[in-house]
Parts: sequence; structure tokens; C-alpha cells
Amino acid sequence: LLGSNVENRGAIVTTRGTAALAAGEAMTLNLDASGLVALTVDQAAYNAHIRNSGILEAEGGTVVLNAGAAENVLAGVVNNSGRVVATSVSERNGAIVIEGGSLVQTGEVVAPTINVAVNRMVDAGSWRAEQGNITIHAATTIEQTAASHISASGKQGGSVRLEAGKQLYLSGTIESNGADGQSGSDGTITVTAPTTTIAGATLSANGSTDGGMVLIGGGWQGSDPNLPNAATTTVTASSSISANAGTVGNGGTVVVWSEDTTTFAGTISANGGSEAGNGGAVEVSGHEQLAMSGTVSTSAPHGEAGFLLLDPRNITIEQPFSPLQFQRISLLDPNATAGNQHG
Repeated sequence: LLGSNVENRGAIVTTRGTAALAAGEAMTLNLDASGLVALTVDQAAYNAHIRNSGILEAEGGTVVLNAGAAENVLAGVVNNSGRVVATSVSERNGAIVIEGGSLVQTGEVVAPTINVAVNRMVDAGSWRAEQGNITIHAATTIEQTAASHISASGKQGGSVRLEAGKQLYLSGTIESNGADGQSGSDGTITVTAPTTTIAGATLSANGSTDGGMVLIGGGWQGSDPNLPNAATTTVTASSSISANAGTVGNGGTVVVWSEDTTTFAGTISANGGSEAGNGGAVEVSGHEQLAMSGTVSTSAPHGEAGFLLLDPRNITIEQPFSPLQFQRISLLDPNATAGNQHG
């Protein structure tokens, strides 16, 4: 379906092909013998809109929602309140690709591989890539509400990566857990933005054997070349982060990092297995400043305990701890109005 405004209220189902909705003034379709290879919006349309309240499904194929490149100021809005599914059939993996100016996601998105590139995103929906990969990049902001559930869990944990160019605000659930006796050590969650806020969110990369990895605001000591470091990172008291082992295995790795100031009041666990295994590794650091009032566990009932690294430039230990830094957390859009995806 192609047009300046596109809406699907019914059901579009393809087998080993591509289901595509695109909004714009000019588009290019690249075709070969197997069908649609690529779809590009060459000229965005002012106020272009893609709305899906129905079903889009590609069995062993690809679903594309494209309202223009994220960096284009005229790129349109993608609004999904329905169900978007790309399943795998006979070794052909399904994939979902979403591009546009803004994404408002309140529906369900399911595929082994999910790639999103938008200017900003507001999410109150469900994402599922069973032991697969979910990559969401927003040029400006990502806002996840408490209703949102993003999962790459499966027999092995998959990969979830959320990256925003300005602000990231997470209040929902993100998981990449491993089960059924498989190692969860491959389960990873990576979230970062210059201003990163974890406010009441639950992030888990637990495994039935080894724990996985959760990186917030940067890698270990901010030295991961593939992960931009946050300038400030805030984790509130109602937030929970875990990379625990299962019955037999080692705890995973959790990092909460920023280049300037990290404020942490949440809960982190990277515990070893209940029957065997060592505790994991946790770092909570701000390159310049760290305010730490949360709790961290790297215990191991039948192994060696793990460790916690606190590594700011300066450390001041005081009692009682001042909660002032949590009294006010700025909204992504303090002037929310109908139609701007925040009101």
C-alpha cells in the first residue's frame, strides 16, 4: 500500500514475500525474481501518516512500514495499534523494518529480527523476537511507558538495543532471558542516550545457566567503542536490573555508566547459580560524579561472590543520603498536546 497517507484496518498476509506500507510523495521499489527487495521513500510528504490497526503478516518474509528517513524533517508518523508479524518458515527468517519521523507503538510487533530507525518513538506496546534481535534507534528521543514489554527471550537470550540521539526514558519491561537448560550468557540488553533515565523499568538478562549482560549508558568503564556513552544516567528506586544465573552457572555483567553524572537508587542482581557458580560483575560509575543509594547483589550460594566497581573521579561517603536528585525528573515533552505523540 503506497500513498501520501496509508491506513490498514484489515488483514494483509504474504508467504515468503513482503508486506509493505509506505507514505510519501515519491518512492522507489526495487524488484527481482523473488519479489520486492527494497522500498525507499525518495520524497517525504508533509503530514504523511501510516496507520495500522489491523494485521500485517509475512510468513518467512518481511514487513516494511516506511514513512521516510528519520533525518528528513518532513518524514511522517507511523502509528501501529494492530498486529505486525513476520514469522520464520523453512529456514527463511522473518524480519520487520520500520522507518519514519515518529513511531507511536501501542500494538504488537513480532519477528526474529526487528529494526527501527525513526526520529522519535513513544512505546506502550509489545515487542517480541524470540532469541532474536531487536534494534531501535531514534535520532532524538525514545519514551517507553510502563505498559511496554520488549522481549528477546527464548531458549537462549537474544539481543535488545535501544539508542537515542538525545534522550531515553524507560519505564516498562525489557528482557532477554535464556531458558530450557540453554546458556543465557548470549542474552544482552543495551540502552543509551546522552540523557538516559531508567524510571521504574525492569531490565533482565537472566539465564538458566550463566547470566547475560545489561549495559546502561555505556560499556565497562565507558570503554566499549561500539556503544556511545551517556552524559548523564539516572536510575530510580523503583527500577530493577538483573543478570542472574540459573541452577548452575555464573552471574552475568551489569554496567550503569555516564561520562558526567550517574545517579543510582535502584536494584541490581548478578548472582551465581543456586547450586553452583560464581557471582557476576557489576559497575555503577560516573566518570565525574556518582550518587549511589541503591542495592547490588553478586552473591553465590555455592561459589565465589562477584564484585561491585564504583569508579567516579571523587567519592564522598555521607549519611543520611540526600534524595534531592530524584525530586524532579524532566519530561521528554513538558508541553504535551494532542497530536504530538506525548499528549
